[in-house]
Amino acid sequence: MTYFTTNDGHTLTVYSSLYMDYGLTITKDGEELFSNPHVLSHESYGSKPSEDYDDMEEAEEALENGDENAIVPWEDSDWSEMLELEADELIEAFIVKDFTTTNQTNGANHEQS
Repeated sequence: MTYFTTNDGHTLTVYSSLYMDYGLTITKDGEELFSNPHVLSHESYGSKPSEDYDDMEEAEEALENGDENAIVPWEDSDWSEMLELEADELIEAFIVKDFTTTNQTNGANHEQS
């Protein structure tokens, strides 16, 4: 779908997967640091009210009342804006520095045996 590169060189790429949710890949200097095909929930990302509605609540009510066009998918510009606004938080959440092994791990600290 789209990507955003931070000032320190992390590239965040969001994409549609076979699931209802959206995938996210984070790379730096060509190395994949994190990838998950369903890490961004469709309940929080990827849709917005159509221009006919002021907010998501109003659009959801219209959808329940039969307006199939009340909620529309995000455009690339929406994804770009989200990635730019949330890049630091996404990197912090999914790229964890494990100081016991000095390896970067995906999502949590893991002990090596």
